[in-house]
Amino acid sequence: MAFYRKDCININGFNNDFEGWGREDSEFVVRLINSGVKRKNVRFNAIQFHLWHNENPRVSLIKNDEILNDAIHNQKNWCKNGINSLEENDS
Repeated sequence: MAFYRKDCININGFNNDFEGWGREDSEFVVRLINSGVKRKNVRFNAIQFHLWHNENPRVSLIKNDEILNDAIHNQKNWCKNGINSLEENDS
């Protein structure tokens, strides 16, 4: 996945309400699309890297699914607990 910084900031970045494994990338993309960003497929036309990391436990998957479904059904393009909440904690 790739996106412009301004588009990420426009939707308040990743939602920090997610815990453990699952759905944070999907919810981020839903909010990007809901904000008007158009998806482009670049399969076999771009180099992709994946950072290896330990997989988080899936104990919060049901809660994470609820957050994703809320963004889909309510056509959200902003999350309350995103970039702005990190900036507030830094001061």
